[in-house]
Amino acid sequence: MPRNCSSGPFWGRIFQHFSVHRGDTTRTMDTLSSLFRTIHLDSERFETVHTAVENVGGDFGEYDIIKVTLINFRHDHNREFKQVSV
Repeated sequence: MPRNCSSGPFWGRIFQHFSVHRGDTTRTMDTLSSLFRTIHLDSERFETVHTAVENVGGDFGEYDIIKVTLINFRHDHNREFKQVSV
């Protein structure tokens, strides 16, 4: 979406799709937007932790790197990262 466009119509479509397919009538556009903002911020934080874990080096597989990243995310942010599980 171009930066000079309003995000209102975009979030309106997201809200309509979410309401129809999830059947959730308790959410408003503001709460849905807040949820996606939280997911976005957590994803950026996860990426930062993941990069730090990868940069430690060693002969670790991706499973171990993700597992350590999840542990470190929980330690650093005092909560679980819910978008990934191992």
